[in-house]
Amino acid sequence: MTMNLDGLTEQELIALNREIVDRIKMIRQLRTQVAMVEFRIGERVWFQTNEGSVIKGTVVRWNKKSVSIDADCGHRWRVGPSHLNRVEAKDITPQ
Repeated sequence: MTMNLDGLTEQELIALNREIVDRIKMIRQLRTQVAMVEFRIGERVWFQTNEGSVIKGTVVRWNKKSVSIDADCGHRWRVGPSHLNRVEAKDITPQ
């Protein structure tokens, strides 16, 4: 899709930019909310830090843009839901 922007004034371009930015923010917010509801409070998750460490913990809260995780190491992390992975349940049935 192409638009001819040559005929627009500076004010019209600024207004169009605001509408575009608002729309992108809404799309990203909806995507984040959809990703967040995939994780339940109390669910075990893991994520990888920027340094490459794997952190495991429990979901304790949904924030506006992130999920609060109580890590097994005792720290609380706020992590974007797209970075979270479920911890696979282990089968502890005696063999």
